[in-house]
Amino acid sequence: MTVRNLSLTHPHGNRCAMDDGQGRLLIGHSQHGLTVVNIGNSLSTNYRQQSDRTNALPGNNVRCIYRDRAGRIWIGTDTGLALFDCQAGTFAKVTETPDAYDDNVYDICQMKGRTSTALPRTVRDGSG
Repeated sequence: MTVRNLSLTHPHGNRCAMDDGQGRLLIGHSQHGLTVVNIGNSLSTNYRQQSDRTNALPGNNVRCIYRDRAGRIWIGTDTGLALFDCQAGTFAKVTETPDAYDDNVYDICQMKGRTSTALPRTVRDGSG
């Protein structure tokens, strides 16, 4: 495979990667957003935070990528958790806190038997 137009030599490096099971490799960068590589045609697309778009990647520091049992792709960033629609190239941010520092997502997991995303109250709104 030859990957064209893809630069993975960012000075801050690559933080995480995941095969989405649909012929794409998703690569999270520490300061340069998310790159999706189409394995079939070797082309790539880089997604970055855009403050003027509500359906853009919430933050450029991508810390984790997760595919749940339903096949949905979740992206954890320094400014929130987002559901990624790879076909449309859009993101739906699902966390919202008044303090940006409280929106850091370091890891994502799916609990056994759960079908929906549930955040503990302390994570969701900062209260105990």
